[in-house]
Amino acid sequence: MIPSHDSHPSHDSHPSHDLHPSHDSHPSHDLHPSHDSHTSRPFEGKTLLVLGGKPIGSYEIVVYAKSRGARVIVTDYLPAEKSRAKQIADESWDVSTTELDTLVSLVRRHRIDGVYAGAHEISLFKALEICEQTGLPFYITRRQWEIGTDKQLFKELCRRRGLPVITDYTDRLDADPSTIPLPAIVKPVDRSSGIGITVCHTHEELLAACRFARTESIKGNIVVEKHIQGDEIAAYYTIKDGEIRMSAFADYHYNYDQKGTMPLPQVYIYPGRHLEAYRRELNDGVVALLQDQGFKNGIFVLQAFVNDDGFHIIEPAVRSPGCSIYKYTAYFNGISYSDMMVDYALTGRMGETDVNRENPLFPQPCATLSLVAKGGTVGQITGYEEAARMDGVIDAELRYGRGDTIPPRSGLRQVIMRFYLTGSDIGELRRMIDTIQSSVTVRDIRGENLLIAPFDLDRLAIYEENSESASLNITNSR
Repeated sequence: MIPSHDSHPSHDSHPSHDLHPSHDSHPSHDLHPSHDSHTSRPFEGKTLLVLGGKPIGSYEIVVYAKSRGARVIVTDYLPAEKSRAKQIADESWDVSTTELDTLVSLVRRHRIDGVYAGAHEISLFKALEICEQTGLPFYITRRQWEIGTDKQLFKELCRRRGLPVITDYTDRLDADPSTIPLPAIVKPVDRSSGIGITVCHTHEELLAACRFARTESIKGNIVVEKHIQGDEIAAYYTIKDGEIRMSAFADYHYNYDQKGTMPLPQVYIYPGRHLEAYRRELNDGVVALLQDQGFKNGIFVLQAFVNDDGFHIIEPAVRSPGCSIYKYTAYFNGISYSDMMVDYALTGRMGETDVNRENPLFPQPCATLSLVAKGGTVGQITGYEEAARMDGVIDAELRYGRGDTIPPRSGLRQVIMRFYLTGSDIGELRRMIDTIQSSVTVRDIRGENLLIAPFDLDRLAIYEENSESASLNITNSR
């Protein structure tokens, strides 16, 4: 263990993704299928440094890298019992991921071959900075990172490409905020996962939301946009050697019980019912934008609304999404972008996988079910283990355990567990979701229910009523 000079708890505790050992106790499918069941060990003699052992994806990164022969070190300020990836690493350091100078020195001293992080954006940016200073491979440039994390910059690039974006009111703040039409939504310009977002119905709320969003922004900058209604979708791309392929396409279904803040995701459906419209109207322009900006390797995610007026782009991401799409692409297409990113960190190439195998039209419909907390301290969780072992559960994640505190109004940090499901049709998915929601309970330290209202299963009727347009009757579509 290397002692930390400054633990920076306000940063490293920010994404409270505590993946406890119970996550391992259910049978898991092989989600690293593209490397001959790990019989080869091409990373023998190489060392990977993983920044953060607690965020989503960190554990899987360590599992994959070690299975391919790498020696893995995990660093963060947390003790091993709170940092799951540390528990299986070859070595761990108690150095906060924010201690850039210390980590650069350690990377040089220990002759580290690659640096990477899971789905935590700030830790991943620190990995980029370390790689810049040490000459190690990182999948994108600093400019490309800015494109993927600065909402205003990306919107400007979309406008130049003729891609539709949400109406922006930010420039009215200095002139006359009272002229901003309501409702409006206020966001930090450079944060993800719902952090710092407020929906405003009065101008008093708007001014308070601006102050709040600035405190949550890394740069201290914000975005004010029209709050529109519609279906939210996300398109996911894998990029290798300049080849850009859509790997998945999702419909997002939210719970709107929390007033004033970002609605919370409860169910994602794959493939989403707007996939074909997206391909016709947006896909070519998005791919051209990425090519314009020189993207050669990595991951890209685009979120948008769609309504009667068409698509409205919300924001991008250039990191592994917290919803872990690779669990589905590995299961159906034999491709895991998570594995490919580790390949790049250690070799400067995204492995030998053929990205042309990517296909967002999975042969069966899938659903990711999130159980979301209101906020509070976990007292008891029951039913998770049994639910995780159900037929049709590809994988499951338990992010908090007994005694962990979940902050209210903290966006995606309120997701306490996730289940990755697949079934023969939407009816089977509906039954699985019903069973899990009925059997899994989470109570706080007072014995009261800690979960928000369960997902309304009637919202899945749109897929059952018109499976063809919903892109769900796809057995013969590949």
